[in-house]
Amino acid sequence: MMDYPIKIGVVWLMVFTLITGAAEISAYGVDGLIDILPFIAGYVFFAFFGWTMMRAENERRRSEQLLADLKVAHDQLRRYTEQVEELTIAGERNRIAREMHDTLGHRLTISAVQLEGAQRLINSNPQKVEQIIKTVHEQVKEGLTELRRTVAMMRAPVVDDLPLEQALKRLASQVGDATGLDIHLEMDDPEPALPSTHRHTLFRAAQEGLTNIERHADATEAWIRLSHQDDNVSIRVEDNGVGIPSPKERDGLGLTGMRERAELLGGKFVIEQRNSGGTSLCLSLPLSRSNQP
Repeated sequence: MMDYPIKIGVVWLMVFTLITGAAEISAYGVDGLIDILPFIAGYVFFAFFGWTMMRAENERRRSEQLLADLKVAHDQLRRYTEQVEELTIAGERNRIAREMHDTLGHRLTISAVQLEGAQRLINSNPQKVEQIIKTVHEQVKEGLTELRRTVAMMRAPVVDDLPLEQALKRLASQVGDATGLDIHLEMDDPEPALPSTHRHTLFRAAQEGLTNIERHADATEAWIRLSHQDDNVSIRVEDNGVGIPSPKERDGLGLTGMRERAELLGGKFVIEQRNSGGTSLCLSLPLSRSNQP
């Protein structure tokens, strides 16, 4: 509340100056005004000095308030980022659970029904039972293959403990071994210094892209390209499969989550058709000094 005493002081100085000047002029005329000019100059100086201090104090308090507001906004943004990350992880777990239910659960249900039928026919129709058992065997084999693929996608390298380049190499190796997909990895050298949010987002984009390729693209080859410039870093995942999915299919392939993660960090996510066939997914994020870890 420092500005109130200063304001009062400035007002009193002005009032006192006016009263003194009026009294001197009334008593001595113009000569009296000349005599008090030094005093008036002093009063004006102190009034101006007080006014300057008042403005400086107001600006200081305003700066402090702006810094406090900025800190509150930063803390809110950090909390929102953590909440989005938690929701993203939960969403990915739910999606994987649904996929396992729709694929492995479906196959196991069919196998159980067929085995029940075989049990009833074991004495009356052994040949039919043998055929049923072969069918169940194929169903179980395909279910195990899908389970291994799902586990390979979930068994992500710990990005916090590895440079992004090594994490991507391990991901490509694991997915390639589990699915038979020929994965080519290209990365600019040297790898830029990235905050953990950027590393996680870029890695999840590669992981989600490979998952979609394996499940929906009917591809034999895939490419992961990690590149960076002075102001951005991007990851591109491409394949030689059947091409870009329909809008309805995109909503169920985790692509919405990828776009939301990119936008949260001020980046972009683009899906497009390759000229040579197949699909291209590109996620790019801005780089700045504030992004450095």
